[in-house]
Amino acid sequence: MSQFDSYYQSIQEPEKKQKYNNWSISKGLQQVDGLSTSPYLDKIAADNIEGRLSAADAVKLVDSYYQVKAGQNEIEAYKEADMVSVRINEILENGGFTLSVEELKDIHRQLFERILENAGEFRPNNIFKREWVLDGGSVTYGDARNIIGNIEGYIRRERVTRYSSLDDEAIFWHLARFVSDIWRTHPFSEGNTRTTAVFAIKYFRSMGFEIDNTPFLNNSWYFRNALVRANYTNIPKKVDSDLSYLEEFLFCALTGKHGIFRNRDLHIYSKRTGFNLSPSGNDLDKTILHEINKDITITRKALAEKTLTSEKTIERHLKSMGITFTGPSKTGHWVVPVRYAISTVGYEEIILDDMIDKMEKTFKDGPFEGLSVKFDGYDPSRPLSELNPRVISEFVFRSKQGIHTWDISDGSLSELGWRTFQNGSKYNIKTGQVRFLPICTLMDSVPLISFSSYTSFSIRK
Repeated sequence: MSQFDSYYQSIQEPEKKQKYNNWSISKGLQQVDGLSTSPYLDKIAADNIEGRLSAADAVKLVDSYYQVKAGQNEIEAYKEADMVSVRINEILENGGFTLSVEELKDIHRQLFERILENAGEFRPNNIFKREWVLDGGSVTYGDARNIIGNIEGYIRRERVTRYSSLDDEAIFWHLARFVSDIWRTHPFSEGNTRTTAVFAIKYFRSMGFEIDNTPFLNNSWYFRNALVRANYTNIPKKVDSDLSYLEEFLFCALTGKHGIFRNRDLHIYSKRTGFNLSPSGNDLDKTILHEINKDITITRKALAEKTLTSEKTIERHLKSMGITFTGPSKTGHWVVPVRYAISTVGYEEIILDDMIDKMEKTFKDGPFEGLSVKFDGYDPSRPLSELNPRVISEFVFRSKQGIHTWDISDGSLSELGWRTFQNGSKYNIKTGQVRFLPICTLMDSVPLISFSSYTSFSIRK
């Protein structure tokens, strides 16, 4: 959390609190496109909150700042996030709102003018976007030829909805469906989630709701993934569209209730049982892991450059995550604890349920005689199909070669009982730690499990 957020999060003056809420929503929404705002914007936001700068003047200052700094790559990296954030703040500070197609177009135009060539214009072509929560699939977005008609239809339906006669559950279902339908139309070539969010927030406020900034500040990526899940159906994969994630998010945003929003729960193969094998980490941790995943020999200096931070900051985060560098400086590599090795940006956590499905098939078809698991608190032996995989702390494999145990109770994978490993220069395993590699094959005298379709479970013997 930045010093700006730490200072203003606890402020009690109503006017300043409302302004901070607007700013935190504005900044948080940049996460949906993997963007982050600059320390410079925090100074602008503070001046606005303290009354030294109007929202309109803040927009002018930020725009002129990036005109002057044009071409400076380190600063340009924040350009879109800062410019869109300051404009969202101005829109949210303006109380006017009309539930209409033109309002939606105008919000997009205000947010992306001089950023996107087609700001405020509907897309001319159909689109396809791969999503990690859909295991590489895409939502079927609205046909470009029907954008106006679709949105007008959703708005007509919304206008005749009598919310005052509905109970709370029905209210949030209707609101979630409306937001989901607008987003699925995806009327613009880019910037749809941020535009939809601002449109929805303005609409909610016009209905008398007070928006809690916390979900948008900390979980905007979850908000986008919830929209994705609300609009995806794949019958062969036995996946139905699921509006519940978006309902829960909006319930918390509009009532001030605190929810637990974990992106891994939105994956189509997640059973959402709540067991967290690896810490979710903050954005910088995820970015560091992502860069190490791409290049396990990357230097601290290169990490600092790619994350726009200092080497001291990188070192502090590496230490907190237990990531170490082994070998000579020019030929060595990073060693990542397994609790992080199973986590990468995008594929936040490997889906343990699917992993166990693959294990089950291995036991049925392979040379393995059985499996027992150790749960938190007790140690039953059950058929694999009966297990709740998200509370497993230990795997015990029983094969013709003997007993083999994985202890993952502390989030790491400790080699306890293996006796017969194949050797190879590419393989490197230590107690509790593994070399961070892109594909996993665990080897005994025979192959145990192959996860060649995954890039985030990174273990080799």
